[in-house]
Amino acid sequence: MVASKCGHCNNPTFEIAEVILGGAQGQQGFVQCAACGAVAGVFDVSNPAALIQEQKAEIAALQIEVRALRNALQQIVVQLGRI
Repeated sequence: MVASKCGHCNNPTFEIAEVILGGAQGQQGFVQCAACGAVAGVFDVSNPAALIQEQKAEIAALQIEVRALRNALQQIVVQLGRI
């Protein structure tokens, strides 16, 4: 098997560094050369559990809005039926 090497300095050793990029949401992880710091890859290191909780809250809020819209539509149907 061929070992990966840094494209900048040919070093075969890499490390992971976590950083917050300007304008980005959450932290990003860099796979970088352990010798010169050249970036070999980027990945998201966000907390998936926190993201799931955020999405659950957003879904709950949308469900409330959908119920309100459903009720409003039912009232419209009733009013149209009276015409």
